[in-house]
Amino acid sequence: KSAIKEGVLSVDEPKDIKLSEEGNLTIEWPDGAVEEYTPYDLRINAPVPGAGADTGEVPLDIKINGFEKVGRYAVAINFSDGHDTGIYDFNKLRELNRKKSDSSRQSFNV
Repeated sequence: KSAIKEGVLSVDEPKDIKLSEEGNLTIEWPDGAVEEYTPYDLRINAPVPGAGADTGEVPLDIKINGFEKVGRYAVAINFSDGHDTGIYDFNKLRELNRKKSDSSRQSFNV
């Protein structure tokens, strides 16, 4: 599934990661898809137990202070509320966006 050779992107390794003008994490995937993730959505889906929505303490106006790619498989994000221990696996990010897309489509089915 994934290409491990040097210089070749794995199936799930982004071509580009950046912050949009609105402060969202924008990822361009190898298949050409460009997806945006809001700081709030990322924070409530934090991959660290006790750090997501279950704490009830994620501010609506949370921002991304910075991010750093972790190897070829993930991105670490530093949030304005001080949370910086979550590593967001690229496969999980794609899954998160698919779930969001699926629920958007379902909400318009009348």
